[in-house]
Amino acid sequence: MSSNLDARRLDRFGARSSTYARPSAHAAGHLDGSVSARYAHVTPGMRRRLMLGLTEQWEAALDARRVMSPRSPVAVLDALLQKRLLVAG
Repeated sequence: MSSNLDARRLDRFGARSSTYARPSAHAAGHLDGSVSARYAHVTPGMRRRLMLGLTEQWEAALDARRVMSPRSPVAVLDALLQKRLLVAG
């Protein structure tokens, strides 16, 4: 007699999973189940919002780094920190 663990599938890390695999995209009635097909409808507005959000995060990270130390021995980072210092006033 096999246990329930024997009937379970392995997850992507090789560990036993208590959930069973979902049916394939084709079996579920989808023509193309790829990630690129799922996100092929990205609009220019979506791209703008993504870029704004990522830019805000990047600038916040630079500001947090500048609080730790206003200068860096890494030339590119030092230039970015100095530019943020000028922008912040």
